[in-house]
Amino acid sequence: MAPVIRIDDEVYAALQDKAKAFEDTPNDVMRRWLGLQDGPSNSGKHRRGDLMPLIRSGALRAGSQLVWKRPRKGVVHTAEVTPDGCITIGGVEGKPFKSPSGAANALCGYQVNGWTQWARAADGVLLDKLR
Repeated sequence: MAPVIRIDDEVYAALQDKAKAFEDTPNDVMRRWLGLQDGPSNSGKHRRGDLMPLIRSGALRAGSQLVWKRPRKGVVHTAEVTPDGCITIGGVEGKPFKSPSGAANALCGYQVNGWTQWARAADGVLLDKLR
C-alpha cells in the first residue's frame, strides 16, 4: 500500500492546474515536476493504462482494435489496446497513451473525453459503456 500524503486545497488546485486534462493524476503531475520517470506500477516497468480493468473483465483484450468515427471531419481514427491497458494510435509514433482521452486529445488537439469517443471496433460499443 502506498503512503498517504495530505495536502491542502490550494496545493491540490495547483496540481490540477498543471495536470493534463482527462489524463494525469496528482501523482503524475508531481512525478513530472520532480523529474521522475513513470512511477512504479503493477508491472514494475511502467504504469498500467486505464483500459487494464476492461482487459481484466474480458471486455477488451490486448490487440483489440478501437475506432473513433468523426463523420463531420470525414475521418475514422484507429487504435489498438496494448497488453498493459494503454492505447497506441495508428499512424502516430511515440509512447502509448495511458488513457482514451489522452489518445483522443493527441489526435484532435483539444480536450475531449475519449471514453465517450473511442469504441470497440468489433461491435461499435463505446468504451464508456464497457466500464
